[in-house]
Amino acid sequence: MTSSSRKRILILTDWYLPGFMAGGPIRSLANMVELIEHDFFIITRNTDLNSSVPYSGIETGKWNRFNDRCQIWYFEEKDISEEAMRNILLNGHFDWIYMNSLFSKKFTLLPMKILRREKMTHRVLLAPRGMLKEGALSVKPLKKKLFISMARMLGCFNGITWHATSESEREEIKRYFGSSSAIRVAPNLSLAPGQTVAGPEKISGEMKLISIARISPEKGISEAIAYVRDAGLKGNVVIDFYGTQQNKDYLDECKKLAAGINGITLRFPGHADAKDIFGLMSGYHFFYLPTKGENYGHAIAEALIASLPVLISDKTPWRNLEEVKAGWDLPLVSEEFAKMLRYCLLLGGDEYAIWRKGAGTIGKKIAQNAPSIEMNRHLFDFSPEYQ
Repeated sequence: MTSSSRKRILILTDWYLPGFMAGGPIRSLANMVELIEHDFFIITRNTDLNSSVPYSGIETGKWNRFNDRCQIWYFEEKDISEEAMRNILLNGHFDWIYMNSLFSKKFTLLPMKILRREKMTHRVLLAPRGMLKEGALSVKPLKKKLFISMARMLGCFNGITWHATSESEREEIKRYFGSSSAIRVAPNLSLAPGQTVAGPEKISGEMKLISIARISPEKGISEAIAYVRDAGLKGNVVIDFYGTQQNKDYLDECKKLAAGINGITLRFPGHADAKDIFGLMSGYHFFYLPTKGENYGHAIAEALIASLPVLISDKTPWRNLEEVKAGWDLPLVSEEFAKMLRYCLLLGGDEYAIWRKGAGTIGKKIAQNAPSIEMNRHLFDFSPEYQ
């Protein structure tokens, strides 16, 4: 794509690189910026989620050159004002204004207020990033559903275009914001290398599982532990729950639950850096995450790319996995997960190799990315006046 055909895209997001505590939404956005050849201008905070320490190596309150197609403006929290936001929104000559959240006060609602006043909502692309999923809405449900009801009644998002990352998210947007909403569908992208990682030998009666997700209620970590307890596993079993641990009360609850299970090893090693994930996965037999809802699930995709069979809930886009011998997507029912945990434990090397092959076949398709890149490019193909 030539520089003359590239569009100027302004992205507003609460957290971005080098931050990582917000998890998937940062990775989804970073992958899009890396793989789609437009000129991106990102405005964000100068701190990570739940941190007051500014990132090192950046300059606050000015454009930082990230690469030849991306610049980032890091705001100090006290400087995020309507005037500052207005200056950037109206003076940058942007083709599209892309918002990476539905509920953000500073990086969605504030700029939307300015853009409605300036009659510029036709330039907005808004990605809910899974925030309309049942699992996400179950956290602080009254507040979120009241907000959605008021926003729809007041027409806060009238005239915008929505970015859905799946057909199911398209239906969620229609359900909450009306069937006439302008919606474009483009899946999340992966930057993971398309290569199988060597795994440990699988012997019947031995099993190592890895989980990579925030240690938080919506990720189903306590349920994951309870399902293991209910399975009554007998053998050499190790389960490591990697993930940011910003919810101390929930972490303590999970550790207490894990401590009550005898005969197997359950650990909480902390955050796993993205660059280390493939190396980590080489030490495990299965990926395990009975999440309450994922818009994409980057770690699930990476497990499949690494040829790691996955044991997950049916609340993600990764469905019908058993049909292709790539894993299992199960309802959040203890008996279902307990049954499959016992099955996985008893698998021998030859049978396990079939599941690894199936996971790797799906993983190769994910890693190629070509159709997904085209769909993401298509998000910005039209002029903002097109509907």
